[in-house]
Amino acid sequence: MKKRTFKTRITATVLSVVTILSVTTASTVSAAAASTGNVAGDAAYAAGIGIIRQYAPGGQAIAGALDTIVNSFTQQGPSLSDISNDISKLRSDISTQFADVKKQMKDYSEAIENKIVDQTVIAGKGVGFDKLMTELQATDRQINSINHDSSINDKEKAVEIACLIGKNSEWNKTSNLYYGYQDFMNTLSASSFADQKDRDLYQVVYSDFTSKVMFSGEALDRSNPYIDRVMLLGMYAYSINAQCLKAAQTVSQFTAEDEKMLNADELRNYYSVKSLTGVVNGEINHINSKMFDTSKADSVASHYNTYKNMSRLVFLNKNTVSKELKSLIAVGNLAEASGYAYWLFDIMDKGALTHEELGNLAAYVKSTYSGKTLRDYLTYVGFDLTDIPKDARFVVGNEIIESTGEVAYENGYFIIKSRCDRPEISIDDAALTISNRPAYKKVLYNGSYERFSSDIIIGFNKA
Repeated sequence: MKKRTFKTRITATVLSVVTILSVTTASTVSAAAASTGNVAGDAAYAAGIGIIRQYAPGGQAIAGALDTIVNSFTQQGPSLSDISNDISKLRSDISTQFADVKKQMKDYSEAIENKIVDQTVIAGKGVGFDKLMTELQATDRQINSINHDSSINDKEKAVEIACLIGKNSEWNKTSNLYYGYQDFMNTLSASSFADQKDRDLYQVVYSDFTSKVMFSGEALDRSNPYIDRVMLLGMYAYSINAQCLKAAQTVSQFTAEDEKMLNADELRNYYSVKSLTGVVNGEINHINSKMFDTSKADSVASHYNTYKNMSRLVFLNKNTVSKELKSLIAVGNLAEASGYAYWLFDIMDKGALTHEELGNLAAYVKSTYSGKTLRDYLTYVGFDLTDIPKDARFVVGNEIIESTGEVAYENGYFIIKSRCDRPEISIDDAALTISNRPAYKKVLYNGSYERFSSDIIIGFNKA
């Protein structure tokens, strides 16, 4: 057997990771888990992994590998060597998605990047996510090198990988890679981060875009690449530290026969990193729960799920209001309406958005989405316009009513005819031209009104 000295801590990487990730304390091991030594399998965290499968870029492939990792911790699960290829594939997939997500950052700038980093992950240190990713990749390469070293057996590989995080008594040291990982997970799960308004990371990033758009759906689309990027980084970091804990678990279960197979140097390293099985399993349950347990509000999966299920239909008017709307657009056919109640019809005068807000919306779409109609824009945001007729119109200003001076007698009533000019925009006009559309009404002496018009007027309903 080749004599090796392999107790190599990744000191430079560890120090940089800890610089990037700040929190008050590292995790504590669950007493119950430590006493029983049991580890929950992937079924216990299926909902959380399902959230990643549904929402994360490349989630289908990533979630499959996460299933394998989580299940590997159980007694019936695969060995460390069995999962090494799955983990390597996982990290390759994440790296690809990580690069793709960065390309999606249409509004990317160093100013935006640093603002998000300062407020959330680094607490003002100003170090970018790319640095952390680079350092995790260095650790990844070291683990891969160990796994592919044909000169040592699986037991020796487990000891060498376990050395990367050391004995459980070292996990709370700020110089330890595992401590840095815990800091990062606590940030993603909001256990150690909230801004002055008590918002989590996801809300802070989302809010950075609300002053630039009219609807929440746009802010979500702009913030998604940033959030997805952090989540991918979190899963990448999880895979590395989970693999180290799997090695620590394997080492903790060595038999007397296993120990006899180690030479003097290997044995010395083995004793320096060996932790009690119950303690290791307690920490495994902790990190899996922190990442995937959707029954807990402070898990990463729970926060990610809450963010991904935010309504797209909140009218923001560049962060001046917050009005959640129904997906169905209200429709009124003025040619078929009569009676005073209709004259005050909700979508005309008491709709969810004022005429001024509708005008602001039209002006925004015209300046931001050149060549797009309101129908195009609202469909993109998430409204259901399936049954909205062609050239239905929004009223974007107050009506100007003038009497025509005509008086007539119809059906036993004297009537006064009036002209009503309404500033309107067709939902299918790519030029978004505001036109004063004439409509007529007759005022009956008994106090009721009838409107003459063939217009289809539309508006928004409050949720």
